[in-house]
Amino acid sequence: MRPDILPPTDQFRPANSPYDKMPVDHLPDQVWAHNPHLVEAPDPGGTPDIDVFVTNFGQPNQTLANGGDGTFTASDAPGVAQDSLGVALGDLDGDGDLDAFVTNLGGSNQILRNNGDGTFTATDAPGDFQYSVDIALGDLDGDGDLDAFVANGSQPNQVVINDGDGTFTATDAPGGSLDSRGVALGDLDGDGDLDAFVANFSLSGPNQILTNNGDGTFTAADVPGSTQQSYDVALGDLDGDGDLDAFVANVFQPNQILINNGDGTFTTADAPGGSQDSFGVALGDLDGDGDLDIFVANYGGPNQIVTNNGDGTFTAADAPGGSQNSVSVVLGDLDGDGDLDAFVINSGQANQIVTNNGDGTFTATDAPGDSQYSFGVALGDLDGDGDITAVNADGLPNLGTDELLPSMYADILIG
Repeated sequence: MRPDILPPTDQFRPANSPYDKMPVDHLPDQVWAHNPHLVEAPDPGGTPDIDVFVTNFGQPNQTLANGGDGTFTASDAPGVAQDSLGVALGDLDGDGDLDAFVTNLGGSNQILRNNGDGTFTATDAPGDFQYSVDIALGDLDGDGDLDAFVANGSQPNQVVINDGDGTFTATDAPGGSLDSRGVALGDLDGDGDLDAFVANFSLSGPNQILTNNGDGTFTAADVPGSTQQSYDVALGDLDGDGDLDAFVANVFQPNQILINNGDGTFTTADAPGGSQDSFGVALGDLDGDGDLDIFVANYGGPNQIVTNNGDGTFTAADAPGGSQNSVSVVLGDLDGDGDLDAFVINSGQANQIVTNNGDGTFTATDAPGDSQYSFGVALGDLDGDGDITAVNADGLPNLGTDELLPSMYADILIG
């Protein structure tokens, strides 16, 4: 049964579920971190070494160190055990390595500062966060450092501005309180700054686009034709015309593809694959033909790979691994063979590594780590020992249509 429709007990989830502490109205639906929405194909000449940081619900977070051959060793991450949901990676303190911003349910969010050797020091993040479910990093105010956009349930979303000295200032984002589940950053109107696409799961309003006014403040508008039961969103150029489109993962109804008309407005159509209770989505060139395909994480059914046919149409097929309770997915070259693999986050069962066989087929295996209820995933080189060009789209400053950092070291952060 999907976590959003588990029968409530005294307004809380059943005690034997991972959501027993969570009020009925505040499920960690899309909280499965959607930073890694868009990746480029890896550089076959690099030496990928992708580590993993897993944020868990009701148990310590974990790091999974890549042995350099696609195998991983798990250990507990620092910080007080929280009900952690979302995560994003970026250099938050300007010292040249990747830090982590972790969102938590019912407690303070945390910033984990990288000590330069793959270990972290955890501190509470600023802001009045009670039900934070997703996080995206980007230079929102144009001053050259990474800020944060936090998607919250039952309270306004927040913009957390980096003050440039390792401290942050949090303010409420416009748009009201719509039980937001996912957020992705990108230049949606082509004016050179980062806007926000917010996926909402709320009967009080549809999804929203928050247009950046150029100074880190935003103007909110509803997305026409969007649903009210969205869990995740990924941005990328799906039709090859040079601007950012959106793929929205929904429950109870088909997913949606929103094609950018070039002026910041969108044309909405149902995605192929039917209604699958989709909780997570990532974009990347899975078949090596130069356009963006889609990996969709579904709860209670097979995950799906939606292949871009190159003409603005798509074909959906079941991914390997059987029927899972999947809630998030990230793409990256996990085994160093030059193509994109998938790391899939599952609830109540082992996470999975879905390895690209190089011919458009995939092989699924269980991932290591004692993670019973993991929720999100992001990419970044946590210990500085590898090289990969696949990076997460939400963790980059000044991200535009295709401004992905080349030669960026990457690990996987799950949160």
